[in-house]
Amino acid sequence: MAVVYEAGLNWTWLYEVPERMENVKSITLANACKVRLIAEAQIKTDKIDARKLALLLRMEVVPSCHIPNRAAEILSSIPGIGLIIASIMAAETDGIGRFPSPERYTDYSGLSPTTHSSGGHTHNGRMTWMCNKWLKWAFIEAAWVAVGSCAYFGGMYRQHRQRGKKANTAITIVARRMCRIVYRLLKEDRFYEERTFSPVALVKV
Repeated sequence: MAVVYEAGLNWTWLYEVPERMENVKSITLANACKVRLIAEAQIKTDKIDARKLALLLRMEVVPSCHIPNRAAEILSSIPGIGLIIASIMAAETDGIGRFPSPERYTDYSGLSPTTHSSGGHTHNGRMTWMCNKWLKWAFIEAAWVAVGSCAYFGGMYRQHRQRGKKANTAITIVARRMCRIVYRLLKEDRFYEERTFSPVALVKV
């Protein structure tokens, strides 16, 4: 069985329902603005629109929308991460199961500082250079957007700036925290939930 329906605000929930049905072979998300047979109709009801969509699907001429994968959906729920950045992150991560811990993921993303220990003293240096540079770029870009649109990430950035950190250093710290959040959400297969910033969050970044 093939399923087709118009894109709308609740498209994600509607997509998950037939996706779990064994007899559904394909799901098409129709671009409502480009389905002229429906958009330009004088009489519009759910039944009439459904018949028209079924006809277009049978003719294989449904103008469809891109459906992001599950990982990209989860990532785009995080402030600062749009669908394009989410798609890049999902593709470059290539499955969070490859990483046994958030530390390994932040290392891979190039957001962990190099560490040198000598004589009982530990010194953190520059960010590790052996990393996925596209993933690092994506997290840094997302962090810059997030600090201007999200109280949690913005509060973290301002707190580090007040403590004397340079702008690039502070944004890297925010990106590292975002990276750890991404790891947890992908591991638990759930969407981001808005949180409030607290200086206690700075204890481990």
